[in-house]
Amino acid sequence: FGSLLHTGTKLRELNLGWNKIRAKGAAFIAEGLKANSLVEVVNLGWNGLGDDGLTHIGETLANSTSLVEVILSCNGAGTRGAVALAEGIKVNESLASLEVDSNNVNEEGGEALKAAVLENKGLVSIKLDNTNTSDNLRFSVADILKERRAAAA
Repeated sequence: FGSLLHTGTKLRELNLGWNKIRAKGAAFIAEGLKANSLVEVVNLGWNGLGDDGLTHIGETLANSTSLVEVILSCNGAGTRGAVALAEGIKVNESLASLEVDSNNVNEEGGEALKAAVLENKGLVSIKLDNTNTSDNLRFSVADILKERRAAAA
């Protein structure tokens, strides 16, 4: 499937939620997305990607200039996946919205994502509900993004 994204497709949105893609499938999709500069929205939620899958997507985000919205909700990912994803977010210049809710990222992963939010000034929305992160961390991220959106208005 990832090779289809290499073929000059005019696809702008890729909705593959609820497809049991797992980490191996995420690797193929991530490779395809690296070669595609048109896809803007990717939904890979509810696919059991785990830490390895989020790592693949993080690597893609580090190289993407087109992805604006990425949905990774409920993928069984933990701290390692969140930290790897955060590394890609830090250097991405197009991402505006990220959903990682209902993943067990814990406080360490949440702190890594917060650091990525601070570095990536284009990110204006992130969902961190049900991630085993503290209220303080989630409220802090929400405040950063609220100020960012207000400044842009």
